Amino acid sequence: MPIRAVIEDEGVFTPEETEVLISAFEDTLRHVGESNRSDTLSLFVARQIIHAASGGERDPEKLRNSVLSVLSVLGHRASGNTES
Repeated sequence: MPIRAVIEDEGVFTPEETEVLISAFEDTLRHVGESNRSDTLSLFVARQIIHAASGGERDPEKLRNSVLSVLSVLGHRASGNTES
């Protein structure tokens, strides 16, 4: 399921905010090395980004880093470069 569908289900983000969330989502997937947008990890990443954004965060780097932190706690290592 693409992140856009998950965001639209939430129905609370503007088109501009949606683009920020999509950017953070794609950047996060690059960092964890996932290209299959329909797998469980991708859906988890999408929901985590939406959760962080629901709290008011709109910086794509901070959104990405918050998800990478959660994944790290859960034992999933990023394969990409985490520096911006």
